[in-house]
Amino acid sequence: MKLFFTCGDCNGIGPEIVVKTLTYFYKQKKHKLHFAVPKNIFEESLTLFQSDFEYEIVKSSGQSLQSKRVVSIINLGNMKSAYGKPTKLSGEIAFRSLQESFAAVKNNSADCIITAPISKDAFHKAGIVFPGHTELLASWTKVENVVMFFHSSKLRAALLTIHVPLKTVSFSLDINIIKKKINIVL
Repeated sequence: MKLFFTCGDCNGIGPEIVVKTLTYFYKQKKHKLHFAVPKNIFEESLTLFQSDFEYEIVKSSGQSLQSKRVVSIINLGNMKSAYGKPTKLSGEIAFRSLQESFAAVKNNSADCIITAPISKDAFHKAGIVFPGHTELLASWTKVENVVMFFHSSKLRAALLTIHVPLKTVSFSLDINIIKKKINIVL
C-alpha cells in the first residue's frame, strides 16, 4: 500500500508520532511511505528517536510518488519550532500537509491518509474555519454525513459526536443522528 502521513501541528507531537510509525512500517518493507512535513521538523524528530531508515527528501508529492525509496519526505519548507505553542504558521503547515495528502489520494497516487494530531487553536489562527480533519475532508469531498472512526486490533469505535464540548454531547444527539451514523458504519 501507499500510505500518506500528515504532520499535524508541528509544534505538537504529530511529527514524533509519525517518525515512530514510519520506523515501524519501514521494517516491514511492505508499504510505500510518504510524509508531508517541514524538512527541519522531520530531521529533529528523526534525531529524537535515532531512527535509521533510508529516506529521500523531495519538493512535491508528485516527486514523492515517483521515488524508488520506501520513505519519501515531502518538504514543506522550514519552520522554527515552538513546542507546545500553536501558531498561525503551524496551523498553515498542518493544512498544507493535509492538502498534499488529499491530492495524492484523490488522484489515486496514494491509498490512504494517516493524520497526525492538529491544534484547533493553530487552525483558527491560520484562518481555517474547520475544527478538525474530519470536517475538512468532508467539505473537500462534499460529503454531508461522516463518522470519525478508530480502529485497532483491540478497539473499533465510531464516534456519534466530534469536536463538541462534553457538556453539549447529550444535546447534540437524537435518534436520527444515531441511525445515520450506524448506517454509515454498517
